[in-house]
Amino acid sequence: MGAAMDSELLKAGVEAHHKAIGSMDARLVTSQSDYEGVLAALGRMIASVPEEKVMAVYNEFGKLVDPAVPKYLMGSVRESNAQDAYKALLEFKDVVKANPIAAKTPAAAANPNVDAAAGKLADASYAFIQDVDWSRDTPITGLKGLTGTPYQWTKAIDQALLMGGQMDGGALKEAALAHVKAIGGMNAAGVAKKEDYQAILAGLGKAIASVPEGSTIKVYNAFGNLVDSRVPMYLMAGVKAEDAVQAYKGLMEFKDVVKAR
Repeated sequence: MGAAMDSELLKAGVEAHHKAIGSMDARLVTSQSDYEGVLAALGRMIASVPEEKVMAVYNEFGKLVDPAVPKYLMGSVRESNAQDAYKALLEFKDVVKANPIAAKTPAAAANPNVDAAAGKLADASYAFIQDVDWSRDTPITGLKGLTGTPYQWTKAIDQALLMGGQMDGGALKEAALAHVKAIGGMNAAGVAKKEDYQAILAGLGKAIASVPEGSTIKVYNAFGNLVDSRVPMYLMAGVKAEDAVQAYKGLMEFKDVVKAR
């Protein structure tokens, strides 16, 4: 769905979220005007996507949500406020649906150096990728060792949003579609085919190469400050050390090529 969005509207949506994060209070509630700006930006983004793609997202996530969740959430707020919000949301949905926008996203610029480097990194790291137990639910249930408050995590996410908003729209779309293809071809262990994995690396490399280095470092530091230093060793314990080392060496070489653009 994101890959189908108009790239300029996607960037505008990121900027709206960044502005809203900048005005949020200690309870993480933004100003009403910035909240309105986020809604308007999201409406335009969604309006630029074919309806069937929107419904596909709705239906797939709907399958993963316990039917008890809506009632639970309703119990944590004033019911009258929630009902008013829901009615307004349905009206908003109708307006978005009735005013489609033709999406435009220029193709990513060719970058043969990054493409070649992606091939080398895929060779160096595919064994490591196969070592990882992708069936673990740790990313969903949480990993002991994460630190920071919800406010700090929101600020870190803000840095990632800013980086994403600076990316070339075509490169971002290429990376997103590479992920879609890889997910569609992954095996029972959750591992993508090597050529699909390589395409992901190439797409990500081009997307990151289109961003100023300072923005990338800010994201790295923002999340690095919130992750316990013991986490890398915990992750290393679940794979073959030699595969991880080779993957890391390949990543460092890939990083240098991306940095050189």
